Amino acid sequence: MTNAKRFLTDGFIILIGQGLSRGLGVLLLPILTMVFLPAQFGMSALATSYVSFVSVIALLGLDLTYLQSIPGAARPEAEANARVIWALTLVLAFCAAVIGSAAWWLWGKQTPESAPWLALGIFSTMVFSVCQSQMKADQKYLRLAIALSTGGIVMYAWVLTRGISGHDQAVTFVSGYALGAAAAVIVSRPAIRLPATDRLPDIPALWSLIRIGLPAAFSAPVFWIISSMDRWLVAQFWGVSEAGIYSVAASISGIGLLFGAVVQTIWLTEASRLYNANGSASKETLVERIKEITFLFALAWLALMAFSGEIVHLFAKPPYDHSLVYLPWLMTSVMFYGLYQALSVFLVITKTFNKSLIVWLIGGVSFILMSLIAAKFGGPVGIAISQLLTYLLMICWMFLLVRRQAGFRVQWGASLMLMAAILIAGAAMAITQSAEFSAGRFLLRMAALAAIFGLSFWYFKAQVQSILSGWKPHE
Repeated sequence: MTNAKRFLTDGFIILIGQGLSRGLGVLLLPILTMVFLPAQFGMSALATSYVSFVSVIALLGLDLTYLQSIPGAARPEAEANARVIWALTLVLAFCAAVIGSAAWWLWGKQTPESAPWLALGIFSTMVFSVCQSQMKADQKYLRLAIALSTGGIVMYAWVLTRGISGHDQAVTFVSGYALGAAAAVIVSRPAIRLPATDRLPDIPALWSLIRIGLPAAFSAPVFWIISSMDRWLVAQFWGVSEAGIYSVAASISGIGLLFGAVVQTIWLTEASRLYNANGSASKETLVERIKEITFLFALAWLALMAFSGEIVHLFAKPPYDHSLVYLPWLMTSVMFYGLYQALSVFLVITKTFNKSLIVWLIGGVSFILMSLIAAKFGGPVGIAISQLLTYLLMICWMFLLVRRQAGFRVQWGASLMLMAAILIAGAAMAITQSAEFSAGRFLLRMAALAAIFGLSFWYFKAQVQSILSGWKPHE
């Protein structure tokens, strides 16, 4: 089996799992928007973003530590590291669940009754993060897909059941999120092995393991500021109802995360395995993969731009159809974030991720400053544009870091012209979106999409032939 065939096979499996997990929220929008008011959407967005904020900080980057230290390592060392990581994860998850839910109960003026569900959500989210790393390292992508899809199904089944039956809807989404994360952990069947008391690592060894992923713990709150604070700012300045409409746009733009999750899941694991086995000799190969992944992100973004308006027309009813004004900016932000992650993989696997900390720091400060200006003059759209510009700034900085580390370069020629065509076509598609469906504009977008996809396949014909040859029976 060739790498291309494995990428497609495993990628399709992850896409199905992520699609059922995230895509259900989009498919069920017609029902959800009838059952829940925008203010309830807004409160659920604030609560679930709080869970992610606490979880990513408290985990100390142990999920990243697992992926950096386990794949390709010698079996005794890998097993010992895994035992320590699981012990730390369980202790930190319990402490974060207690402290985080207590803080919400004291501070959460609108939904203090959500505190027990938040505790379950925080604990399960942290454990599942390491579960995902374990399944990625073991290449158990089918189980990962089943766990992700089960979590999404459990969440929305609970949300719809409680919402339609008229239960307290202020906590419905929060409880659904918590139960979905817990179900995903159970389906993952994690191989949790704890170190024996007589084999605990000494402090220097423990610290050397923790600090591998510690930069991710530092960047986690900044990531939350850039990716989730926008909803809090919209709620603060324009009300929880507008934050609910904004959250619907964020949910639809989250379709782009499906592709990013596929690339990130397989790309990080395979890149780590390749680098641990071959060291610096693999740099040139990794750089070539980054270039191809950049084009894949651009094409996925273009396809989403072509269909985004129709998604709103089909799935979002008034007043949620107002979310269309946010979609182009949020979708572009999602793709920029995915591209940043693809670039940062090189720093992760070479254990130089600490170089990106200044990128996150400047990005966080830039987003806060731009958002405050936008809150004064630009409205919620200005907040979305601030997020997009922040990720663009971070991509440029990350590009310079990877270029210096790996020689990643952009050459003038057909590839740059093709990328420019993709960007221009995507911008034109965004401009032609409107609240009213137009068959003519839709057909023009589809024609442009087909033409650019055809050009891209022609440009990458060698890679496409390699992929197709991996499916021949004799290989």
